[in-house]
Order: sequence, then C-alpha cells, then structure tokens
Amino acid sequence: MTSKEKRFFVTLLTIMAVAILSGSVLISLKTRNENREAARTTASSENRDTDSQASSSDTAPSVTENTPESQSSSETVPSSADTQPEDTIPQTAETSPPTESATVQPEPTETQQASVLPVPPGPSQGKAVQALSWITEAYLEPNEYSRPQIPLTQVNNIVIHWVANPGSTAEGNREYFENLKTNEKIKVSSHYIIGPEGEILSIVPTNEVAYCNYPRNNDTVSIENCHPDWDGKFNDKTYGALIRLSAYLCEQYGLPADALIRHHDVSGKDCPKYYVEHPEAWEQLKEDVRAYMQTHPDIINEMP
Repeated sequence: MTSKEKRFFVTLLTIMAVAILSGSVLISLKTRNENREAARTTASSENRDTDSQASSSDTAPSVTENTPESQSSSETVPSSADTQPEDTIPQTAETSPPTESATVQPEPTETQQASVLPVPPGPSQGKAVQALSWITEAYLEPNEYSRPQIPLTQVNNIVIHWVANPGSTAEGNREYFENLKTNEKIKVSSHYIIGPEGEILSIVPTNEVAYCNYPRNNDTVSIENCHPDWDGKFNDKTYGALIRLSAYLCEQYGLPADALIRHHDVSGKDCPKYYVEHPEAWEQLKEDVRAYMQTHPDIINEMP
C-alpha cells in the first residue's frame, strides 16, 4: 500500500471516530436535557398541586359551630304566641305565672309592628293615669322581660285576662313577673293585676308597653284577674274591682265600655276562660262597666 493510500485510510478512520464521538456527545446532551426537562415538569406539577391545595383551603366555606350563642334566641324566647304550650310553667298558688299571658310572643320591632299590626286610630294618647288611693303602685323593676320601658303612645282598648292559676294572689303573680328579669326565658307582664280580695296592683305604668296582648301590646292596657277555680269565673270582689278599674280607665282614655275586649278577641286564646265560654256574661260585664261610668262620673275622686 502506497503512502498516499495509507494517509487516505488514516483520514477516513479519524473522520469516522470523530463522527462516532460526536454522536455520543449529542445523545448524552439530549438525554441530559430530557432529564432536566422532566425534573422541571415534575417540580412545576408539585408546585401547582401545592398552590391548588392552598387555594382550596383559603376559599372553602367555613363550618358554623353549633354553639350555645348561636342557639340562644330560639331557646329563650317562645316562637309563637298561639303555639307555645300552656303547661311549660309549673303552677303554684303564690308564684306561678298567668298561663295565658305566659305564652305571649316577644314584642315585635317597630318595623314589624307597622307591617303586621293595622291598628285603627284611637281617640287617646298613651299616658300614665293618676295614682289613686284604691290602686296600689307596685311597679316591676325595669328589665327586658317584663318591663322593657317601651313607650305606649296610644290606647285603643282595655284587654281583660284571667291568670289561669286558680287560688293565686295578685302579689304572687306580680312576683312571677318580677322574677323574669333573672329567669330570662319569656317576655310577659300586665299593667294591672286584680286579686281575690279586690286588691288592685299597678305593676307597669300605663304609658309603657306590657307584654300581655301580642300583637296588640303597643296600643292596649291589660288587666289580669285572679279566680278561685278552673271555671275561671271571677268572685264578687275581683269582679267589682274590675268593673271599677275598667270604668276608670275608659274615663281616663276617653273610651266607651265597648272598648273593653277579651284576650280571646285578639289572639283566639281561651282567655278569660269563663267569659269566652259564656259570651252573655261578657256582654253583662261590659254593661256593668257602662252603668258604672254613668252613675260614677267622678270616679277619680271616689274613695273605695
């Protein structure tokens, strides 16, 4: 082989070796690049998963705990004046509540009153009537549950109730209303309570709302009456005091005897029981008030 041929073969082998080496380098670089790209893809995917989890945690709705605070309004206040059971309050002769009144729903807001209470215009403005010797002032301590001190700006009717607690006294029922400030379970009260001896307690001033006649608490004055037994008929002393007090209030507010109504006439409750079951006795009661007003034109100055 000539020297020329040898140089040719050496050059060819060199070119082949360089080509093979270059191919190996290219393959190595390609593999390295692929590995780097795969690593970046994996890292990016992990970052996206982490961000997605964080975003999900930030935007997920929170769960409200069933705390006592969140339940307090439904647990402490009767939801309806007409559906509250009448046997939820234990009955005792001296301290148990007037059952019919104890079912009174809490006083609505001014907005609610405007929307649910179409009160006809009345002839009188709410006022505190003059204290008399035959009426004992025994005002409840101001509190949210029985004497909220909400102004009573107008009086259109006088509402008659029974205490639904046979044999109880005016003082015993008054103490029940007073104790609501610490029991804090229901809202109930009355302007007056008449006892079995004809005693009259004024426990909420008549220029303030009493929780006794929902949804007419804001334009009525209420009178609770004690009774000896479950038929609900008032005894002679209680009845006589009721006629006199009703006549006096009608005179003070410029109302006729027909402005007297039963709790039943507002809420449909069986209150006052005897005078719901005996409508003729109710009509006679109003007639007796009318007659008293005619024969006692100066009630305010009369002694018992």
